[in-house]
Amino acid sequence: MDMPTYNQVNVMNRWQYTNQEKGFVSFINFKFLNDEKQTGQVDFDPKTDRGTTNAWGGEIDTQRYEVSAKLGYVNPEIPWQTIGVQTAFSSHKQDSYFGLNAYDISQNSLYTNVIYNSIIGDSRSKFKTGISYTYDHYDEMVNAIDYGRMETSVGAFFEYAYDNLKNLNVTAGIRVDSHNLLGTFVTPRVHARYTPWGKSALRASFGRGKRSASIFAENQNVFATSRAINILNTDGKIYGLDPEIAWNYGLSFLQGFNLFNRKADITLDYYRTDFQNQVVVDYENPQEVNFYNLEGDSYANSFQAEMNYNMFERFDLRIAYKYYDVQTQYGSEKLEKPLVSKIDFLQMHLMKQV
Repeated sequence: MDMPTYNQVNVMNRWQYTNQEKGFVSFINFKFLNDEKQTGQVDFDPKTDRGTTNAWGGEIDTQRYEVSAKLGYVNPEIPWQTIGVQTAFSSHKQDSYFGLNAYDISQNSLYTNVIYNSIIGDSRSKFKTGISYTYDHYDEMVNAIDYGRMETSVGAFFEYAYDNLKNLNVTAGIRVDSHNLLGTFVTPRVHARYTPWGKSALRASFGRGKRSASIFAENQNVFATSRAINILNTDGKIYGLDPEIAWNYGLSFLQGFNLFNRKADITLDYYRTDFQNQVVVDYENPQEVNFYNLEGDSYANSFQAEMNYNMFERFDLRIAYKYYDVQTQYGSEKLEKPLVSKIDFLQMHLMKQV
């Protein structure tokens, strides 16, 4: 089939309560998703062909529930002091098979945090601080092998924002998390925006990220192949692998100007990600797909130049050039990441404003 056939049901409902006199506002959201997909050959019949080699096919049946709530309080006498409570629960269940490969997963997740906002001195200096808790329980079966796990994390964070009300904005944040599998770690980040002259904006950012990779959920395409699936490292605590750790850096510059008495702007973006550790998905052996911890370098560089021009009333022209350099150490070789276009040259879009 050119694309899967599917039946899908989405339900969402949202409630809001506001009491301005007492400074309270609250939201409750409910979502439900039921999604049934069938893929494979046109002649595939799941009633007779599942688990056989008569015709290749697969089904993905997903049910997901989400409930989230937000409660905010603004001090009526000191309006720059606010407290917010956020909580969310989700239940995700997927039963699926791809040919002779079976993949079933059930995940229950809980997230909650408390945030306090205020100022330091005057409104140019603001801060927010709080605590958070996450819980994830996975029942994951891959071809009758159980990869179930439980993850819990407690964290605290602080963020400071400065705005001189003229040409400079800086936001700096740091958080500390204690995770039952990843240990205790610190995550910093900084964002800055500076206007050196009229119609311009210079932005800079850097930060650190750490996460556990859900290798099967994030790479379900491996089940649609006949490759053997191997996990080569067994010393880590999640699938035998270590967590992914990366540093991100970025610069962006925008300059607006007039061209033939029409508005125009040019934007230059450069971003880089350096992986301290990465879960490598290696397809180099045509008979296997191997998951293992990074041993060597892995990075991603991206550069984009974009020009927007209001050609005439209600019509805009956009021209962009993109360049990607994404390389990872695969075994003893550092190679370009597959299926990532290195150069996407001269995209042109003519857009009509309505």
